[in-house]
Amino acid sequence: MLDHVNTALDSLVEAEQAASSINIRFPPICVGYNTHGTSLTGPSSTRFNATCALISRIEAECWNLLLSESGLKPFMDAKAQDDWKGMLAEGETVALTHKNVELVFRKLYGSLGEMFERSIIQCFQRLSWNRRADAPRQIGKKFIQPYLLRESGTANRDQSEELEMLMRIFHVLDGIPEKVHESRLQAAIYDAHQAGKDLKNDYIQIRLFQNGNGHVTFLRPDLVGKMNEVILKRFPKALPPTK
Repeated sequence: MLDHVNTALDSLVEAEQAASSINIRFPPICVGYNTHGTSLTGPSSTRFNATCALISRIEAECWNLLLSESGLKPFMDAKAQDDWKGMLAEGETVALTHKNVELVFRKLYGSLGEMFERSIIQCFQRLSWNRRADAPRQIGKKFIQPYLLRESGTANRDQSEELEMLMRIFHVLDGIPEKVHESRLQAAIYDAHQAGKDLKNDYIQIRLFQNGNGHVTFLRPDLVGKMNEVILKRFPKALPPTK
């Protein structure tokens, strides 16, 4: 019996090492019943369910790695990202087969332009909508991002993520799409606030104020123009940008 146990544990160690070698996070396993892990002992039905759950979690990690390495994530709008998360929801993971990988990514690549345009429209609707006239307005030279800082001085995650989406769009329009780095801008905003300086990168400059607002100035009018071209396709009567 001990030989069987040791063989099983050796196999799990080898599986974890194989996962680690390709940057896959191997899920924790508990041998025995408790509230912190998956039991692989007990009735065969319990073991079967636990094994299915384990395989599903590993496959979900693999799907996310494939998406990350594909370079598609910067192009994905909120709907596409929600659809992806839904596909990987517990119990709904698509089997990780060569055929399924080909089908899923062929579909994603086929809708690349549509997803990216939706990203621009979603970003535009949050950043450049004339609330008083309840009408769309083209993006101008600058805008105010409210509540960028909390009273505690930390960066507001939701507002930072809106600017992060804007950065992804600029990178794509600039021909240098990069991997998505969640919360990177949020940390940069906090550091700039602590140093009492403006935050500046290749695309925007953010001046932070005591009321928590951030005044955002665009540094690449050529890229803003490209965004407005997409906006005018969807909203041909959009108001001119503010000066």
